[in-house]
Amino acid sequence: MGANELKLYYPELHETSLVDPDIIDNGEMLSKFERDSLDFIVANHMIEHCENPLGTMRAHLQRLKVGGVCFYSIPDKRFSFDCDRERTQFEHLVRDDKMGAENSRIKHYEEWVEKVCKISFIENDIEKFKWHEGLRDLLIDHDLDSLSSEELRVILDEMNYSIHYHVWDSDSFCDFLIRGREYLNDMYSIKCFLPNHSEIIAIIQKIL
Repeated sequence: MGANELKLYYPELHETSLVDPDIIDNGEMLSKFERDSLDFIVANHMIEHCENPLGTMRAHLQRLKVGGVCFYSIPDKRFSFDCDRERTQFEHLVRDDKMGAENSRIKHYEEWVEKVCKISFIENDIEKFKWHEGLRDLLIDHDLDSLSSEELRVILDEMNYSIHYHVWDSDSFCDFLIRGREYLNDMYSIKCFLPNHSEIIAIIQKIL
């Protein structure tokens, strides 16, 4: 998205100064870039938003020159609004890569509505939510007090709202990178892995 689109999609950024990108592309595919053409890719707090992280890493590595690096950072779920969610299992990621991430989409939104929006109580037979930052402004045209969890899930799904589809802590993300290297045919080596307070930083280098 361009800067203006982002501010519509994330109303909480309305007063924030954003740089307009030179190229707008699907970050999971980078199809506007040639293979073996890039020296580095920075994906800052992006992988958790990918429905198919293994497929995204494969696409990123294909765009890098041999010796090129990917800089990845993700939030540590223990210190974010994802703290109550289950860690993403590697087998789940393999299934999404092989069978299509759309098969997990409904479950991801259901978990996000339950664990992040926090259905906290029922009043007069109506579910009440603790709203995630930005959603109240984004859903201004809806009667929030009357939304059920299922209705909210459907709305977010139809909007293709960019949730954290997958979540990790430092141990599980390290496991993801180690097992992902073998799964992706040893295309990369891990050059740096650094838990950094509330986030985790990793640098991988393309070797094939």
